[in-house]
Amino acid sequence: MSVLRTNPNVVAWSTIIGAFAIFLSLSGGIVYGSYWWLTASTISPQIGLTGRNVQVQRPNRTQYEVNVTTVPVSSRIVTESTLTSQGQLAFLAQPTNGATGAEQAPLAVITLFENTSVEITKAIVPQFPTLNANPNVIELRVTTGRIRITTSLNQSRATIIRIVSTSGITEISQPGSSISVEVGAANTRATVREGAALLDGANGQLLLGPDESGEIRADGLLEGPTKNELNLIANGDFAQPLDTTWQVSAPTPGSGDPPARVSLASSTSGLPAIRFQSRSFDYNEARIRQDLNLNVSDFTSLRLQVDVLIHSQDLYNCGDKGTECPIMLRLVYLDEVGNQQQWIQGFYALYSPSVGKTYCADCALPRPVHEQLRPSEWTNWQSPELLSFLRLVERPMSVLLYVEVTASGHTFDSEVSQIQLLATE
Repeated sequence: MSVLRTNPNVVAWSTIIGAFAIFLSLSGGIVYGSYWWLTASTISPQIGLTGRNVQVQRPNRTQYEVNVTTVPVSSRIVTESTLTSQGQLAFLAQPTNGATGAEQAPLAVITLFENTSVEITKAIVPQFPTLNANPNVIELRVTTGRIRITTSLNQSRATIIRIVSTSGITEISQPGSSISVEVGAANTRATVREGAALLDGANGQLLLGPDESGEIRADGLLEGPTKNELNLIANGDFAQPLDTTWQVSAPTPGSGDPPARVSLASSTSGLPAIRFQSRSFDYNEARIRQDLNLNVSDFTSLRLQVDVLIHSQDLYNCGDKGTECPIMLRLVYLDEVGNQQQWIQGFYALYSPSVGKTYCADCALPRPVHEQLRPSEWTNWQSPELLSFLRLVERPMSVLLYVEVTASGHTFDSEVSQIQLLATE
């Protein structure tokens, strides 16, 4: 005490040095905090929801809601048990450079099929994308059901998607992936159509490539990989230009009205789609076709699946003969004796019990029944197993010549996306 009293300079210097040390600490903390905030801070992406018969339980709420178009993180999404119950979650980064959410390509689109329960446990993107190199992260907990994950092909940064179930974790990070994950009581099964998936189980990890499947059993053990069905259609996701794989046709109608328009568009879910549009007083049609010329006589199964959407149409059902559908799928093939045959499936939205037909009147028996869709809603449609069906109706398929998607009528507006023709050899 006596030293401090007789040496005021010591007190002064101690105060100055202490204050300076505090200043440096505060300055360093502010600089480091600012650096962290700019390079590591995250926000939640926009999450859009579309579909039919979809219920949403928002965080901190006990009741489920319907007709919800955007959902926050920690929401639970549930679809009903009917086959037509489906939903789509589109994860969009925050708009930049004045772009709106609708103009952005999604980081990922998650399709929820019937009888599925999903909780969004995590979804983060960098708050300052130009300064933060960390990946986008999406994490979903699937209690039961089946989902399809489609990731954007052209990503500005990596996006990691984790699907968590009681069995283990399925991780997807490769751009342009299309992967189905089905969660049941006995296992979690991942099926890769495009891209790759990493399964994390109790006995290690399993990497799946294109056309491979794997399982995480209820005890956490991994099984696989096994080969999937082959997808016979090239560029069915329309990620590449059409002219490399598809032939486009849109003849001018007899009335002289403009031909139908066929365009590569971004669908309402953000994925690439083919859009057919026509405004005509006369019959009008447009089509895309892919030649296959493939002998399928040794195949054991063949199934067609596609996402379809009808915005509008002016004819009821599929017109007077049942052939003027705003969307129709067609497989043209040779039977066992070389006769040309076809299998068709039409879709319509505008129904009347007395005007127009819901089946192809000129087609061979048994006539295919077209399917009614709810307007402006995407539907993932899957055919029955076609080889056994065609044998049953005595029109067996031997050589598959081509697959075709047509839109016809007078005035119509429709879309198709994610076309796959799945075969087992």
